[in-house]
Amino acid sequence: MKEISQDILKQIELELLTQVHEICVSQGLRYSLAGGTLLGAVRHGGFIPWDDDIDILMPRPDYIKLAEYCKTHETPFRYMSHETDKQYCYLFAKACARNTVLEEENDNRNNGIGGVYIDIFPIDGLGDTHAAAKAYLQKCRFDIELLVAYAWQKFRPSKTRAWYYEPIRFGFFALSRMIDPHKVICRIEQHALQVDFDSASLCGSYGGVYRSREILPAKVYSELCDIPFEGQSFKAMKDYDAYLRCLYGDYMQLPPEKDQVSHHLFKAYYL
Repeated sequence: MKEISQDILKQIELELLTQVHEICVSQGLRYSLAGGTLLGAVRHGGFIPWDDDIDILMPRPDYIKLAEYCKTHETPFRYMSHETDKQYCYLFAKACARNTVLEEENDNRNNGIGGVYIDIFPIDGLGDTHAAAKAYLQKCRFDIELLVAYAWQKFRPSKTRAWYYEPIRFGFFALSRMIDPHKVICRIEQHALQVDFDSASLCGSYGGVYRSREILPAKVYSELCDIPFEGQSFKAMKDYDAYLRCLYGDYMQLPPEKDQVSHHLFKAYYL
């Protein structure tokens, strides 16, 4: 198989984003660039130079409609979620390039079958006060940590957490070997669907890495604008400043040079 360079990888991901964008526009579905992708759009006009992934988010009602569309229509990408692959272990979906495969260093429980991808995160209603929203999200914390550990091929010490967290992390790793990820995800989604996105004052993501820092007013996630990204136009939160400040603080300040590295550890190949 031919290895895919980082520049080509970004081109493939940009094409996937364009394909998802076109479906969302044609079907009237809300979505926004998210995480480092939105930060890159605001600060760099495209990819963060040392980053190599694309994330988008969607209000849960639109996320469900996109999943239904992908089930009933031919799409240029492969849509992956726990509904399409029973061993899939993430609380979000992926749009994957069909002619590619990944070899990941650790998180590779799906054996790379998805290929080069972009991540699609659902945003759910959480409550009407920040305390209530945080508590509602916290109710699924144990299951969420189990899924995180399930994705690991083998246990490795954390590079960011203190040493005294290691026994807890290993405990989750050991327990995760015995779970059915599909059932755990269904349990979390049933909990999430009890609060309607369009009726809630505050919303956030069960699958995001920033956890409670993503709890924001629903209008931040639903009021959208157009934003340039790599010479094209995509959807973004109109109040992206509120979102990016919660996640990154002074987001226009570049990180130290030693931290300007990709967090993804994989190799991509053409089939």
